[in-house]
Amino acid sequence: MDRNGRHNPLVALLYVLIATMPFWYTVLLARIEFQASVSDFHVTYDDEIDYWHQILTFSKYGFDGGRYTFDEATPAIDFFHFGAHGPAVPVFYGTLARLTGWQVNTPPYFNMAVVFLSLLIYLLIVRPGVWESSLILAALLLFMPVATELLSSMQEPIQFGIAILLAALLFSYHRGRRYALAGELVLVAAILLATLFRPLWLVLLLPYWGITVARRGPGRSLLTVVLTALLGVFAAGFYFRSAAPYDNFMSRLVARLGTSLPEGLDMLGSHIRGGLNGLAEQPVLAIYGSAQALLFGIAIGTAIASLVWYGRARRRGAPVPQAVPAVELTVIVVLALVFAFNLATYYASNWQGGRMFAPFVLFVMFFTIAYGRRVYLLITVIALMIMLPGSWPEFTAMRAPNFTPIAEGSFADFTRAVQKNLVFAADADPWCNTILVDKESYCRKPGDCVHITVIPAGFGVSWVFHDDFKPSVIHSRYLLLSKQRYLAWQKSHRLRDSALLAKTKIGYLVQNKSVACNQVSN
Repeated sequence: MDRNGRHNPLVALLYVLIATMPFWYTVLLARIEFQASVSDFHVTYDDEIDYWHQILTFSKYGFDGGRYTFDEATPAIDFFHFGAHGPAVPVFYGTLARLTGWQVNTPPYFNMAVVFLSLLIYLLIVRPGVWESSLILAALLLFMPVATELLSSMQEPIQFGIAILLAALLFSYHRGRRYALAGELVLVAAILLATLFRPLWLVLLLPYWGITVARRGPGRSLLTVVLTALLGVFAAGFYFRSAAPYDNFMSRLVARLGTSLPEGLDMLGSHIRGGLNGLAEQPVLAIYGSAQALLFGIAIGTAIASLVWYGRARRRGAPVPQAVPAVELTVIVVLALVFAFNLATYYASNWQGGRMFAPFVLFVMFFTIAYGRRVYLLITVIALMIMLPGSWPEFTAMRAPNFTPIAEGSFADFTRAVQKNLVFAADADPWCNTILVDKESYCRKPGDCVHITVIPAGFGVSWVFHDDFKPSVIHSRYLLLSKQRYLAWQKSHRLRDSALLAKTKIGYLVQNKSVACNQVSN
């Protein structure tokens, strides 16, 4: 049944196809493009393996596992041990994995389930008609980040689910009158929870505030705005304080601004110019980078055109839908802020910056079509069709390594050494269950880090992120080092109280005997 209360078999069929799309589409992609089944998938990229192993550890040991860090730098809230993106993803998937188990081919099944549930809830709340449902299905099939990330162990499928859910909840709060308070509380809670996965979702507080002020008036809304703003700051602060420090552009910018404001602003300007130049130079027919920026441009351009039409229609006295300014202003404000943030923190032309764009592109698709805005999604679908000849080969190249059989024999001696020597120390300091891995020596191309998957659950992986990392004290109990770094650290006496456990094809497995593991440190 659509939102007008009509029973239409075609609508019902489209709803089934949309909701189940993550399952049948993923199965078809694996079968047609890689001549494989989804169960043949395995994690292969370094970020994928990092996420996968964190989830494995939480599924077995909860918060009692070792540390996932870079250069042994720990988060401000020492209780959390889960990498540069905080604990949200490992806790969410790891909790589910306690029930189902967690293998190297498990992530796509979790991804499919998350996106399926978000699509199902969206359809139940929004109830789009035939044309709207047809455009949604076409956009999902053509928007290549969806296909690319469903077959991964990255957090992007969770972000896609968040985008779809928040689009439905914001629409429901704006259009709904019954149970308005309950809808408001659910929306605010969803935005705050989404912030724990990615703080950039806080931008959705802006349209929420706009709707609230329009509904209640500025005076009655002031307390709500202040309270939710404080909760948002707390949620974002929690995210950053629970995440392991990571030496990226933003951390360097903050340090430079702290020492010299003019130099910091100059550094930011150079970075933004570099990002814009990268976008201009990159092919548009791609999955990420300039392709996502183009979709941002289409959305903002369409929204501005709608506002111009709205203003002219109002001046003529013609009837116009009341929701026009709210919808279009939401698109412009949200995407402009997201684009500015990504441009200032990432190189928007690269894979990482493009991944940050994609969930917000998806949010705008689902949010605008909820109001029946067919023009934007129609233009987007046409653009995606034009991009397909370039984005499809990129998808194939990116995901082919995930279906290439693992040459386990190439690290069989490392597997034996790990099984023999790594023993989880219960009720011990987290460093006792941490292995320092010489990342730059091993993870230079897809598949190079697959051996990390044989490290047992509970052992955190602290990556040597900088080649010039020269710690005065090594905190990790175990180390996996290249021969060159092992000899260099031996010579500099950094490994003066250590034992060489095994020499393998992967590297030297070392025990750091200076780490006391008979008690929990304060």
